[in-house]
Amino acid sequence: MDLTLDEVKDLTDLDEIQKIFLQLRIEEETASTELDELLANQAHLETKMQSLNQILPGIMSVKDGCKSLQSTIIHTNDLAVNVSKKVRQLDTAKGHVDECIRKVNDIISLKGCVEGVQAAMIDKDYEKAAGFINKYLVIDKKFNFTLMDDDVTGSFSVLKEAQLNLVNIISKNTDEAIKSDDKDTINRYIRLFPLVDRRSEGLTKYSKYMSGKVADIGQKHLSNALKTSKQGTDYCNYCCKS
Repeated sequence: MDLTLDEVKDLTDLDEIQKIFLQLRIEEETASTELDELLANQAHLETKMQSLNQILPGIMSVKDGCKSLQSTIIHTNDLAVNVSKKVRQLDTAKGHVDECIRKVNDIISLKGCVEGVQAAMIDKDYEKAAGFINKYLVIDKKFNFTLMDDDVTGSFSVLKEAQLNLVNIISKNTDEAIKSDDKDTINRYIRLFPLVDRRSEGLTKYSKYMSGKVADIGQKHLSNALKTSKQGTDYCNYCCKS
């Protein structure tokens, strides 16, 4: 009950005073009971407080440990990012090194092609010369001519000239072999056209040769049929011979 001092002084009715007195007694007893309960639980509360005081340093230690762990994780993440960046840089550098090594090997092979094709041309070993030219043509597709030094450019020029000379020799010898109907020589040189980047030219020459052979055989059979034929069936039989 909340009454001011002035309100208490103004009370004149006995019944009202007794009523208020009883309410005050009840409130007093309630407060006394609650106080007794608090005092009874004091020992338990003190034990709890002591337990909290005991584990508080551990909690603070865990907190500090979490902060340290967080710092370690952040540092590890930064290291991982840096390592990943370095790995990418190393991969890029390795790719450049591998490309340089391939170019050096190609240049060495190019020098070998120059020496090999020159020696083969002197020996008239055109199969071997065609092999070196074919190797040169493969290397030729990889190079950027604007980035090559004079020495490498000179090797390419020598091989290009050797290619043209070899193409002329192969073409000339094939024509002569076809003219003399030298089958072994024809087969020898026809195989070289693809190696010197003249596949279409070789196919054209061989197709014309085979077409001529077929025409000659047909004409021969036709002539024989006309000379010896006595009946129409004999003529047809000759025309169907291969």
